[in-house]
Amino acid sequence: MLYNRVKDDTRLPAGMVVKTPELKAILAEEGLVALMGEEVDLLLTARSQFMAVEDGLWELRRASGGRPAPLAVTEEMKQTLLTAAESVDQAARGFAQRKPGVVQAPVKTIGQLKSLSATLRSLAAGVCDENGYDIDMVHQRLVHAMVNAIHWARSGYR
Repeated sequence: MLYNRVKDDTRLPAGMVVKTPELKAILAEEGLVALMGEEVDLLLTARSQFMAVEDGLWELRRASGGRPAPLAVTEEMKQTLLTAAESVDQAARGFAQRKPGVVQAPVKTIGQLKSLSATLRSLAAGVCDENGYDIDMVHQRLVHAMVNAIHWARSGYR
């Protein structure tokens, strides 16, 4: 909806073409790659790293039978998740740095990234709720961070 500038998804005109480009293309078009290219790359790398272990996390969650016991995360999964968390932390620090043309740091984006990093670290430690909500939250927090960054860019980096 944001990318296509749709305000009400219940009132799409018949025949409207909805654009679905790659995430990096969206962020480039919104002016984020030019200003925050390193940070965007870090976030996309962290996303790929998480997605590499996501199915394994779901398998562990299902194998636990919904019990609140810690997940038996493998060392490889743990390191992948911790590496992803560090990339997210680096991106958050980059968004917080003063850059030419930036009026105010994107506080909401930074907050979502900090929450995302904490979630990745918890998953690396095997901590996950009985329904796997924590696993889903990785994608949600990343998307919320990106949407907030797009709003920030559209408002003149305020």
